[in-house]
Amino acid sequence: MGSSPSAPPPSAAFVAAFCERAGAAGTLPFADFMALALYHPELGYYRRERPRVGYGPGTDFYTASTSGPLFGELVAAAAAKLLRDAGRDPARHTFVEIGAESPGGILETVTHPFAAAQTVRVGDPAALAGPCVVFSNELFDAQPCRRTEFRGGQWREWGVRWDGTAFTEVLLDGAIEPPAGAAGPFPEGYRFDRPDAATDLARNLAAQPWTGLFLAFDYGKTLAQLTTETPAGTVRAYFRHTRAMPCSTNRATRTSRAMFAGIGSPPRSKRRALRNPGSIRRRRFSSAKPANSSPPSAATKRAG
Repeated sequence: MGSSPSAPPPSAAFVAAFCERAGAAGTLPFADFMALALYHPELGYYRRERPRVGYGPGTDFYTASTSGPLFGELVAAAAAKLLRDAGRDPARHTFVEIGAESPGGILETVTHPFAAAQTVRVGDPAALAGPCVVFSNELFDAQPCRRTEFRGGQWREWGVRWDGTAFTEVLLDGAIEPPAGAAGPFPEGYRFDRPDAATDLARNLAAQPWTGLFLAFDYGKTLAQLTTETPAGTVRAYFRHTRAMPCSTNRATRTSRAMFAGIGSPPRSKRRALRNPGSIRRRRFSSAKPANSSPPSAATKRAG
């Protein structure tokens, strides 16, 4: 799907917030710009009260959770079975949905076997304790990422600058560290959008004092795929179900591919939660999509 000519310009308040954060340099790393655009307390895309997800006017994308209660029923049934298969009683677990779009979450109208169901709004911190089913749907691909490019034999990082009329991407000075674990060699101009914040979020959740099941439905790739198969990077922005320029406005959702390897490595203390991380890693992220299937169209979801 082509780029949208109708994405609105950034709000004056957001431009002011950006310029204040950028200071005299006038430039922010792309990850900081993305964090500001999505999660600024008052101006961020996910912090403003407005319809974002669904099929109606004014929405920008839709996910499985907007298509009725069936998705919630399937998730509840699958989570309950996984717990029982591991010798755990679902009735002793709290279902915690992180990054919920609606106050009631996917189980709002679903009869479920859990002790309780809680939701954590997108961008709010999650406090986890005790037996839990921790669930998210397209949360990790909505975390800020670092835009990097291999140029002149070294890795460089992209930033964003306000030029007085629009936001533009600029290449920041100095070389940065190469992607850890990536084999190379890399062709000139190869872009790797590094999902560092998604990895940090997963590790933060895993480090909290809870036990149980972690189910994250998301779209991503392995490190090898991200460093060989996506030469233009994976960042996307969507406005009214149509692609927009990644740094054009604060009124569009943004996404980048999560990285399975980074998110699938919880601290040792959490590896006893259900089963070893190797056997559950792919289930966490691709149970809703076979590994060899094509991704949905850009209009269907924010991970595009």
